[in-house]
Amino acid sequence: VNYDIEVLNDGNISIYNVVVTDPGADAGTILPVDADTDGFNDGDTDEDGVLDVGETWLYTAAHTITQDDIDDGLYTNTATVNGVADTNGDGDGNDAGVGDVAVTDSDDETVNAAQDPSIQTTKSFTNIDGNPAFTEYSAVGQHINYEIMLTNDGNVTIYDISVSDPNAEPGSITFISGDNGNGALDVGETWTYTAYHIVTQTDIDNGTVLNVATGSGSADTEGNGAGGGPGDTPVSDMSNEVVVDVFCVDFDLYVFLEGSLIVPQTGEYIQPLVGDPYPLMRTTLNESRLLPGQYSVNAFSGNIYTPPLGAAGQVYSISPWFYSGNEGSFYDSEGMTANADAGYPTTVTDWVLVSLRTDPMNGAEAICQRAALLHSDGHLEFVDPSDCCTIDQTQSYYIVIEHRNHLIVMSHEAVPVVDGTLTYDFRGQQSYLNDPFLSGLPIAQKEVIPGVFAMYAGNSDQDSVDDEDVDITSSDNAKWLNNGAETRTFNLVDYNMDGDVSALDYDLWQANSPKFTSVKRE
Repeated sequence: VNYDIEVLNDGNISIYNVVVTDPGADAGTILPVDADTDGFNDGDTDEDGVLDVGETWLYTAAHTITQDDIDDGLYTNTATVNGVADTNGDGDGNDAGVGDVAVTDSDDETVNAAQDPSIQTTKSFTNIDGNPAFTEYSAVGQHINYEIMLTNDGNVTIYDISVSDPNAEPGSITFISGDNGNGALDVGETWTYTAYHIVTQTDIDNGTVLNVATGSGSADTEGNGAGGGPGDTPVSDMSNEVVVDVFCVDFDLYVFLEGSLIVPQTGEYIQPLVGDPYPLMRTTLNESRLLPGQYSVNAFSGNIYTPPLGAAGQVYSISPWFYSGNEGSFYDSEGMTANADAGYPTTVTDWVLVSLRTDPMNGAEAICQRAALLHSDGHLEFVDPSDCCTIDQTQSYYIVIEHRNHLIVMSHEAVPVVDGTLTYDFRGQQSYLNDPFLSGLPIAQKEVIPGVFAMYAGNSDQDSVDDEDVDITSSDNAKWLNNGAETRTFNLVDYNMDGDVSALDYDLWQANSPKFTSVKRE
């Protein structure tokens, strides 16, 4: 803050020994104005070094604003001039108190502060005492660790600092560093805290934890060196939202359906292209627009809209699965020619149902059950973005694949979660087989060509009596017989997946019957 100080002799006697003082001025800044550099104050018009009657001498001074000045809300500066009036007329001011008279005068100027009290709160993941900074969670009891930072991003000192976080465990909010020892959040200073939240079952069920911390304090806007006064200003700030998602497992799975690997007209299996280890399954149902939700247009035999086998949007909502997912609802032509393919990728063969187990013998265990699109190269696509978000990532799981008219299969061993993904390829290895007495009776997958395995076709009756869901028997043939011949259809007894119910399906059933798998179902 720069000042002009004017000293006027408004009396009628010359004044000597003029001295200007200002306790608030920075050292060395009180200077006479001498623009012409003649060694005399520019107001000393006769350049005699005497403040003559009517003369005004000019001075400048400066004060550097301090934090206390801002906290006070204003700064008042007082300048004082002292001199000696030559009342004895001897031509000097050396006789003050004897013949001369000491004179003095003061004046002040007040500058208001533009106070801007503010606090900023930020929150992020952190590592606490070696516990990792989880950004996802998967199990009850896991600790989600946070760092909370309070910054005084205003221009007023803040006292009585507090941090609150409704999701932090009681007593877990801990001051770490930042205070210079005065107990106040000084301008530009940042205080660091840590806190943690323990994952609950509710968090897992909700799929996400939203965390917001709040930093608060009392800005010393009345300048009393403390907070909480009647003139002080409360300040607070809510942190950014820190969203922690439940840990979701991705799948990298491959499986073949025997029916879609057969060339219907010859009954032979499709061979791999040169250089490829695996063949590609047919996509006849998709090409014929017979998958659930598609619209098959034919000017001669009529148009066909294929609804799901069960409730709207899901093939596997029927017995014995009673699956409640709605993945299929994403693929619906609504009976419109312009949308006949219903949005299915051209490589889709059919739908399958995937689940996980920790106990291979527990057929009732169906962890993270999801419907998936099966593509011609055997890979599975999960159209529900949530995939599998409620399982323990430290556990290993048996992977189970089911199809509406093929025998259930399960991975031959429990598969660990690696880098957030469960990976298993049924195509190039035999799947789970439990035959402790080496009877040779249970089956797993069918080796359709050397080194290539597929799920057995012919299991359309999966709900009539016990074990029909895990075997291929005469009841599956009976279901085919009762259905009768049919064309352009999405049908449980279309074993070779060509869109027709015909003798070709009987031939495939006969080749695989009677057989049963050792994979249990409920």
